[in-house]
Amino acid sequence: MLLFSFLLLPLVLTLYCLLTKEKRNLIVIFLGVFSSTLLCAVQEFVLFSHRLVPYSFGQNLLFYFPQTLVMTIVVYGLFILLTKDEWDFKIKSFFPLIMSFYSIYLPYTIIGFSNSKYAAYYIFLKPLLYLAMILICYFYLKKFYKNLLEKKVPLSIFSMTIFLVSLFFPAIVESLYVINSSIAIVLILSILFILFSIFLVYTNKFLKKE
Repeated sequence: MLLFSFLLLPLVLTLYCLLTKEKRNLIVIFLGVFSSTLLCAVQEFVLFSHRLVPYSFGQNLLFYFPQTLVMTIVVYGLFILLTKDEWDFKIKSFFPLIMSFYSIYLPYTIIGFSNSKYAAYYIFLKPLLYLAMILICYFYLKKFYKNLLEKKVPLSIFSMTIFLVSLFFPAIVESLYVINSSIAIVLILSILFILFSIFLVYTNKFLKKE
């Protein structure tokens, strides 16, 4: 039953690699898998403790948003600081790096931190939300970089704002879900977010080799 949640991101990442045919992506993917595996090991054997889900949107948001916003910024930030590649490649590396990271880390969070890992939300909706998050963030990161080069400061600020809000979004939806908020609200927010990512992909074709 968990096959969809385990295979969605790796399959999309494989498709991306076939489309772009960038050999350096293999190193980027290795770094994403390695950092994720290391983090999972630390959380499991050093930091792990059973969590009782509080009936509080705010407390749950504080727990879930590090899984998206903080993890993404830390992993990608370290990649930018430690690699000496050109900036164009660093920007394009966001997608394979973060996709490979969450290909490991997302299943771990579903198994390790979910009270009901066989619920439809964790099997289908959460993986789709994370995929949508990465797609939207990648698009607006590239927009941010392009606008920055062209010295379009307002557009750069707008792009980075959407980037950061998108990193928050799956945590917001999951926080609503775990406190038994209206399933209609959870579904509507999720579907709109996923459709927005599909719209960006099909109208801009930004996953293809440039």
